Amino acid sequence: MDCSGSENPAPGSNEAMKAYSFPHISSLAFFSMWADAAAALVDARPTMGIDVGPRDNCGVPFPKAHEKGEELLAADWAQLEEGHYVIVQRDSEPAVSGEVDVVTQDASVFWVWLDGGRGRIAVYGDEGFRVWLPQGYRL
Repeated sequence: MDCSGSENPAPGSNEAMKAYSFPHISSLAFFSMWADAAAALVDARPTMGIDVGPRDNCGVPFPKAHEKGEELLAADWAQLEEGHYVIVQRDSEPAVSGEVDVVTQDASVFWVWLDGGRGRIAVYGDEGFRVWLPQGYRL
């Protein structure tokens, strides 16, 4: 008996299972409904019905690549401001894109928040970085 005076069902018994479940839904049906609802939410969340192309293993779309437009030489970096969108590439590494965060006073270094939540990088003028504005963008 418990504190209320009623008997507790034996753990693992049918009576115990009935006490802790939805009486009108079998556990398999409940799990199936939950899994279908969760899958529908995950499928709808990243795209809201728009085809955005390839996705990572969590179903989140990869950022769309922008076409390279005008190349900015290190001397042009002084024109960059917070919020400008750029594409950067270092030596033979893949090009990445994002928004300018901060530019130093002498414009020899600037930081970029990368698309897709991949963090922030520092871009140095003397370390082999090339910088472009996306096609159609102007400073």
